[in-house]
Order: sequence, then structure tokens, then C-alpha cells
Amino acid sequence: MENSEIIKHAEEILGEKFRCIVPFEHLMFFQDGKVYSCCPSLVNKYTFGNIFEQSYQEIWNGEKAKAFRQTFIDGTFKFCDLNSCITKNFKDDPRFNPRNKVYDSVEVDTLPKMVHLNIDETCNARCVTCRDKNLSNPEWIKKYEENIDKTLIPLLKNAETVYLNGAGELFASNLCKKLVKKITSVYPNIKFDIITNGTLASKENFEELGLIGKLQSVEVSMHSVHRDTYAKIVRGGDFDKLMQNLYFLSDMKKSGQLNFLWLNFVVSIYNYQEMIDFQRLANALGATTNFWEYRPWGQAEMDKHYDEVAVFEPSHPDYHKYVDIINNEIFKSPNCNINAKLRPL
Repeated sequence: MENSEIIKHAEEILGEKFRCIVPFEHLMFFQDGKVYSCCPSLVNKYTFGNIFEQSYQEIWNGEKAKAFRQTFIDGTFKFCDLNSCITKNFKDDPRFNPRNKVYDSVEVDTLPKMVHLNIDETCNARCVTCRDKNLSNPEWIKKYEENIDKTLIPLLKNAETVYLNGAGELFASNLCKKLVKKITSVYPNIKFDIITNGTLASKENFEELGLIGKLQSVEVSMHSVHRDTYAKIVRGGDFDKLMQNLYFLSDMKKSGQLNFLWLNFVVSIYNYQEMIDFQRLANALGATTNFWEYRPWGQAEMDKHYDEVAVFEPSHPDYHKYVDIINNEIFKSPNCNINAKLRPL
């Protein structure tokens, strides 16, 4: 669907103008220093600048940021891929909440409320939809270490939440662990949104970083609920530790120490037949699912074989099997998010 069609349909559901607050309140950093408002794949890699080359003030209210925000004010969203962004439960997504502040200026007076730090590719596992080899760039890590006090800490003075580490594994990154400890000492009221593959997300590791009581959400990218499939997708993972940690996280949510527990599932030919079982596990844990389509990132061999693995594309020979699964009643659960690429609104 074209953006215009998605917006029209969304406004019919909302009964008012479709808005998004992301470029006015969010900033997202990546390991190479590039800064975005949102996930690069959702904004066609439109960048606001590079923190290794510009100050955060120049990036936050620079010309590229202003041009991007203008498309949100005029309602064209021309840099966005709304097919991959909008989920069926978008009405409950805080990005699009009608009660959000309405921004009518491309320049924003206050610093971002939410900062995504995807700044270290170091990971203890290799998911086949993400990478073929262990990634780490000491030069970029060093640059971020040099920028912690000069750039990152001052930038966070208006932040309510910090999200990390979407580039790799938080608990495997010395840079991210150092940064978390610094943030909690300077800004004790900041809450954290954590993304992890789950194998290192143990009680002991959360306690070591002082994150207990400071968590808003934990997002676990696991992509399978069956040991054999998991081993094929998550190279270097540990299924038993993952499941043990999932129940720890579930207990934290049930006790009120965690607001949201998300389970991520990247749909491909390898795992689409497990989608129903995955939703059942989420229901049992009191978690919410995020089903996303496989997207080529350019770092995995399977990126060259998109047509073979993208079972959700109508041209795929097994598409009819996928459709039978995606139409299951279980995916109407309120704790299930499926984006428009996988199933139209």
C-alpha cells in the first residue's frame, strides 16, 4: 500500500488527522555515528547528521531535521515506509496517540524525550537475519567512549527514557554497560527500554547494572519457540538460558517492576510456521508480541536471497500457507502487534 492509502485508512479508524511525534521527541544514534529520528529501514535511511562530525545541537535542529519534520506537519510522511511502520494495533501506539502534543514548528525548543542508543555491534550471538559474523568496530567504540561526557550525557538532560542497544547485545557491550552506569548516576529518574537476545538477560546482570526498578520495557528478540529452529536462526544462542530468563522477566512484569515485556519475531521462511506457538508463549508470559517482516540489512548472506526467504510476499510459492497462518484468530489478541507489511490494517 502507498503511504497515502495507509494514512487515509488510519484516519478513518482514528476519526481525526494522523500524527506522529517521533521526529519532535526522539533521536536515534548508530554505531557509525549517524543519527536518525527513527529506525533507518522505516525512514529510507534518512539521517539527521553524524555525531562524530557535528554537535548534537546542530543535528537536533539542523536543516535535515527540519526538512524531515516538515513532512510530518504537512502529513505527507514522504521519507517514511508506513507499510513497515504501522501495526494493526497502531491506535494504542504512543507514537500516534491523538492526545500527544501537536507540533506545528520544524524547530524544537527542548532536547529529545527519548534517545535510542544503537552504538555497539558487539553481540554474543549471530541471528541469520542480522549478520553472518561477529561484528565490532573498536574505532567507533572509542569515539563513543570519548563522547559519553561531552555529548551523550548533556543530550539526555530532558530525556525520560533511554533505549539501548539495538545494534548488538547490551550485556555483551562494555561501552553500553559503562554508559548505563553513568546515566543512572547522573540521571536517577531516567527509565530504560532494553532490547536483548535474552540469553544474558539474567537477574544477576540486571542487578549488576543497577537496572532493577529503572526499567520501562524489555524487548527480547528470539524469533522461535522451538529449540531446533532457534538453533538454526540464533547462532551462538542458548535456548535453555533464554527460557529461564524469559520467566524471570515475566515475573518482573507481573510484580510491577517492568511495565512492558515484548517478544520480537522476524518472520521468514525458517520460522513462519511457529507464529501461532510464539503468540501462545507470549500469552502465557503476559508479554506482547512484535511480528516484523524480514528486512535485508546488507550484513547477512541471506540478504542476497530475499525472494526465497520472504514468505510474506505474495510472489512466494508458500505464500498461501503463510496466509492460512496469519489469519488465525490468535493474532487478533490485543497483545499482538503485526505490521502492515505482514497483514494490512
